[in-house]
Amino acid sequence: MSGGLRGKRVLDIGCGYGITSLAISSFLPNSIMAIDNSVAMIETTELILGNDDIGTNLLERGFNEELLPGIVSVSSTIEYLYYLRKAFKQSLLLKNNPDGLRFMVFSVSELDSSFGKFDAVIGNGMFHWPVNQLKTKLKESGLHTEDSSLTEAAVVDIFK
Repeated sequence: MSGGLRGKRVLDIGCGYGITSLAISSFLPNSIMAIDNSVAMIETTELILGNDDIGTNLLERGFNEELLPGIVSVSSTIEYLYYLRKAFKQSLLLKNNPDGLRFMVFSVSELDSSFGKFDAVIGNGMFHWPVNQLKTKLKESGLHTEDSSLTEAAVVDIFK
């Protein structure tokens, strides 16, 4: 892929709550359309990208430590979601193009030509692209981020 993702139109299939889209955004694509067939994942992403109080919202949805006793920490989960909110808001893609990142509840089988052509398709959540392959591709292609706070090593750490 000549020139990496800079200025490209990217499709993120199986985006979950957007962690791969966040990593992709550091390579300055023109836009990212992120789709997932889980309503809960997209709702969580919308919560992360929004301005509502995350803790209150999760508690109103019935999220509590009784769901998975001894496994789920509500406070750690809320703290992590606020961390993601801050990271998304610092994303150069969103600073340069506020409409450049769209999340949709959608099945890949519903995609058609009305969405136009994508320059790159990422399927981290759906296809489980191995971390070693990502490391190799980054090294071989010499891709570098324009955001000095997010190095190649940090991008690889996101996928661990």
